Amino acid sequence: MRMYNKPWCILLFSVLFLCATLNAFSNATDITDPDTVYLAVLAFRPKNEVAEKWQPLIEYLDDAIPEYRFVLQPLTYPELEQAVKNGATDVVLTQPSHYILLTYRDGLLSPLATLVERDGPYALAQFGGVILTKADRQDIQEIEDLRGKRIATSSMSSLGSYQMQAREAKQRGIDLPRHARIIETGQPQDKAVEAVLANEVDVAFVRTGVIESMTQRGSLDHELLQVINSSDSPDFPFVLSTRLYPEWPLAVMPWVDEAVARRIATAVLGLPHDGAIASQIGITGFTIPHDYQPVAALLSDLRLPPYDKAPTFTLVDIWAQYSLPIVGSFLALAVILLLLLMVVRRQLELKAVMQSLDDAKDRAESANRAKSEFLANMSHEIRTPLNGVIGFTDLLKTTPLSAVQQQYVDNAYESGHTLLGIVNDILDFSKIEAGMLQLEKIKTDIFHLLETSIDLVRFQAGEKNLELLLQVDQSLPRFVLTDPIRLKQVLANLLSNAVKFTQQGEIELQVKYEPLDGTNGTLSFFVRDTGIGITEKQREKLFKAFSQADSSTTRQFGGTGLGLIISELIVNKLGGKILVDSTEGEGTTFYFEIVTEVEDGDRLQDVSIAHITRCLIIDDNANNRLILEGMLTSWGVEHESCNNGLAALKLLETSRPFDAVICDYHMPHVDGLETIRMIREKLKLTAEELPVILLHSSSDDVELHRKCEELDIRFRLTKPVKSHDLHAYLSQVHGSYQKPVQNVDANAPQPAPAVFKSANILIAEDVPMNMLLIKTLIARLYPDVTIHEAHHGVDAVKLMKEVEPELIFMDVQMPQLDGLGATKQIRALEKERGTHVPIIALTAGALQDEKDKCIAAGMDDFLTKPLEKRRIQDVLEKYLARKKDTDHFCKETLLARTASTKLTDELIEIALSSVEARIEKMGNAINSHDTASILNLAHQLKGTAANLSCNLLVEILDAIEQIAIVNNNLFSLTGKFTELQNEWETVKAMLKE
Repeated sequence: MRMYNKPWCILLFSVLFLCATLNAFSNATDITDPDTVYLAVLAFRPKNEVAEKWQPLIEYLDDAIPEYRFVLQPLTYPELEQAVKNGATDVVLTQPSHYILLTYRDGLLSPLATLVERDGPYALAQFGGVILTKADRQDIQEIEDLRGKRIATSSMSSLGSYQMQAREAKQRGIDLPRHARIIETGQPQDKAVEAVLANEVDVAFVRTGVIESMTQRGSLDHELLQVINSSDSPDFPFVLSTRLYPEWPLAVMPWVDEAVARRIATAVLGLPHDGAIASQIGITGFTIPHDYQPVAALLSDLRLPPYDKAPTFTLVDIWAQYSLPIVGSFLALAVILLLLLMVVRRQLELKAVMQSLDDAKDRAESANRAKSEFLANMSHEIRTPLNGVIGFTDLLKTTPLSAVQQQYVDNAYESGHTLLGIVNDILDFSKIEAGMLQLEKIKTDIFHLLETSIDLVRFQAGEKNLELLLQVDQSLPRFVLTDPIRLKQVLANLLSNAVKFTQQGEIELQVKYEPLDGTNGTLSFFVRDTGIGITEKQREKLFKAFSQADSSTTRQFGGTGLGLIISELIVNKLGGKILVDSTEGEGTTFYFEIVTEVEDGDRLQDVSIAHITRCLIIDDNANNRLILEGMLTSWGVEHESCNNGLAALKLLETSRPFDAVICDYHMPHVDGLETIRMIREKLKLTAEELPVILLHSSSDDVELHRKCEELDIRFRLTKPVKSHDLHAYLSQVHGSYQKPVQNVDANAPQPAPAVFKSANILIAEDVPMNMLLIKTLIARLYPDVTIHEAHHGVDAVKLMKEVEPELIFMDVQMPQLDGLGATKQIRALEKERGTHVPIIALTAGALQDEKDKCIAAGMDDFLTKPLEKRRIQDVLEKYLARKKDTDHFCKETLLARTASTKLTDELIEIALSSVEARIEKMGNAINSHDTASILNLAHQLKGTAANLSCNLLVEILDAIEQIAIVNNNLFSLTGKFTELQNEWETVKAMLKE
């Protein structure tokens, strides 16, 4: 034995091991050829049969994707697992439980498609398991009767002929194979059935379709057998004892290029069902990937690989293995109890101290409640007169006024809004300080939030001729889990400060993204300006309540100083901290990071742009050029940039042709219009030959638009440039020209659109001034509406019965019967009638608690005083506007997203076959107050509606989700459910067309 310690022996074994390793690698399939794609198929039958079966698919893929050569790899279980581990295959087609194992161990990606089998006349994308025994076995009638029996199966590793049945048994207390004797018969599964008939076993586990196949071949009289735990599925043709699970998935490895994976998915999904190739293979074809989570749950329940590393222990197991430590622990516990008796005296002494602390806590909570009540009352008392000041000055602005009168009215209006902003800041600060501010976690479209945040300051920036920039990391996922209202509040405050303290230059909102483990990521927000900057001394005061960087009596810029401290406190609750970099006289950057859950979603700009391969950027702002270049690079568009019009002209004369030009309007010396004029006149390039997208600010006037028409500039974008807007314009610059709708300044007053001609509106309000104000605002917007007045809740309920309004504005605080009580009575009446009238709360209370009470009472929406014309108009349009057909369902949008008529039709068929049943289940869940089921069904239906581009269905389901989350109010849920049923009937008719 000593010879094995000699150095030469160690060297010999090392050489032998190295040779064996090299030999194994040499036998592995070489996938270094980038033009070859290896497709591995699980061979549970002889390899030559599997190769012969699937070779037509390989030939089909060779024809469909000629740039690549596809190679078939029929592999057994061990061979397939080794090939995946060694990176010796690219695409895998295997059975579902094996797919879950490979995904867990080796990171196999999500499926590209799910196999649709052909079984006689049936096309099946799902299968299940069957439990059989002889028809005369009276002792085996239920799954519970399997205990102690002999059970035949082709293999315990088979999903359809063992694992599905084992899970059903475990759910009824039968743990296989511990509670029965399992006999593996091997393939085909007919052997297990024959073993039952020959009385060699008591029970057989087989896959669905085996009984029917044997009966059709004449090798079985099915009357001799009975099915245990038989269940019927309306869409499944065979006898069944388990739930259904998806067929084999086709998936790719992580190293496969995304573009190649998409082309493979397109090819297999495009394989004609029951066509010549599918018939050669013996399948129907492939369909969109199914959900394989139920298979993972099955394996987890049975503790099968890859979930076999965490065994479940029972109390009996624990006692058998750890009885001595347990006894010792009890003895130790007895000793500890004795020691505890020794400290009882000390505890009695502490009791008095604890009591005093409890009393102090009660006093603090009482003071906090008093503070909350004071805040609510203060908010109500201040907002009530502000409602009149702001509302009537807004109305007064629309009347004929002299110049001096107009100035006075404008000052009064702005002063009212300033006071309202101060009140809101004080309320926010007090709520945060008292710990009353609760953040929500909502799935948020971060791109939409960023764009709307920077839109808030676009008008003010335009008035000061400041450049607005929006730079978003192209890798940022579309959705994040955060509080969108509070995050937007922070960004709006930082951007407003940037505009306030900047007289010239630019304001930039930048977001960077860093992925973390799992579904989390870090979002970094930067707000940069080129303003006056902040000194070191001033920075010390930035985040202190009721203090300002410049507190002198001669300070140039107004404000209370609360905005920044509120933003800091909100960011702290989001898990971050606001930091600042600043140089006096050069500018300031505020930035913070938050870690949150993220979710990828479809983005229009992820799609390549047809007909645009080369683009010219003309902009004097270097940062804006970088942002535009980043967008074009992410879309695969070649680009060149110039910082002035003359350089652009020279480049156009000497360079290769460009497909489009992106040109800024505001440039020194030669502006954008003059540059485009020279391109048209000197270079003789028409709008068809070289289309131009002009970038301009929101403050640019009508004269600009007239000049654009003269120069045939068909596309104009308001800065800051948003990636989806630019993508949309580039996608259509070479299409058929339709005169574009110009960007509208959101801050300019707009007439109310004619969304409805007339309507019955009931207003319940006890303060005459407020009644006059809201009546006047509605009449100014829509002169043809009929308004009915109620001065307290009793009047409101009475008028509701008499005039049958289409919309109700309900004040919360009223004599005799308040708005909450009136709403509850109206909802009770509607329940009898089967109707639902939208009720909008009117209140001077600005706290979340007030809103929660209104929603709980059955109200649909919430308006805080002071009331503004724009917000009232939004409510009227939301609840009374006639809906367009495309709001119900837009097939063109769905086709654009799927890029496949076949896939679109399949999605519609799935919706028609599944949505109605889910809506019926939701109705049952609402009647039984099953909140969990309501939320689950609403989430499922909302996802289906969003995928189908059914916008109104999404809105209704979102409202149902919110009501269920807040208080599960039966009145509100019933009304929304009626809306849901009616809307589905409309959508269903459109889908069937």
